[in-house]
Amino acid sequence: MTLLSAIADGWPALRAHFGDQLLTRLSEDSLFNHDNGMTWNYLALVADRQQLLSRELAQAVADQPRLLDNDGVLAWYASTHRGNDNLTDILISRLDDGTNARTLASMLLADPRDLGLAPDAVQERLRSLFRPDRLWYLPYQSGALEALSDGFPEDDLVRKFWGMIADARKHGEPAGMYPRTYYPLAYAAVPTEGLLDLLALDTRRMAAWGDTYFDTQFSRSIIRRLRRDASARAEIAAFILAPETADAPASCFASLTAAAFPVSDELAGNLTTRLTQQLLPPAPDITHDYVSGSDIPVPVLLLQILHSGIGANP
Repeated sequence: MTLLSAIADGWPALRAHFGDQLLTRLSEDSLFNHDNGMTWNYLALVADRQQLLSRELAQAVADQPRLLDNDGVLAWYASTHRGNDNLTDILISRLDDGTNARTLASMLLADPRDLGLAPDAVQERLRSLFRPDRLWYLPYQSGALEALSDGFPEDDLVRKFWGMIADARKHGEPAGMYPRTYYPLAYAAVPTEGLLDLLALDTRRMAAWGDTYFDTQFSRSIIRRLRRDASARAEIAAFILAPETADAPASCFASLTAAAFPVSDELAGNLTTRLTQQLLPPAPDITHDYVSGSDIPVPVLLLQILHSGIGANP
């Protein structure tokens, strides 16, 4: 970002010196991987620092709409075209289901007010992507369902698809859904009284995988639920405060809670007591922190939570 900021700040001088060759020269640098689209993808991160750069990026997007396939450019476009009539169409058209990474378009559509878009209209557009003849089948991977789950957790389609998963599990069958889509759906729709059981199930499964790839999507979905649902926060707080809860799972769940909401005085007192206990043995416990996606000593994680005050955005 230091390099990109310097390029943005010096854009008029660089353009005056290199003229039409500027983009080509930047694209030939290893940072930009010999691709003009990738060059704009990086420059979009700092385009708002310099008016000339911003105008040239806007012209480049007008000339080459495919530049919006780059997340950096798409994020810039969404921020500079709030409330634009075609913004919903642009985002809907980029709800790609073909990769294992959560699409930026689905995350943006989950917060339509931030984009100056009418939530009801966005919800209806997302619902329209589910063909009536397919509503009896779970979508294995769906950017539309991810956005609908995040942004409109009370939608009847969200509840319907979660009910299908819950019913399958009652009969010993797997969820049958890719994790990228499963986590937003599950933590949007699971009833509060089933939240802890679901967390236990999913964390056991992820531990068995031995892979942290989906940690961010997992934690993001839980944090969104905790931010809007006081009863869910109370459920997890009760688990942490319970005397029988070990320090490692307590600190793991406390990290998720702290990332979503300010830690209460009662919870902070409990975590402080646990920290004191963890400092006594010659070797502390280790836990997995899904917020940072890393294995971490319990005392270190507890210190981070207690010093964080309020949670950071996921």
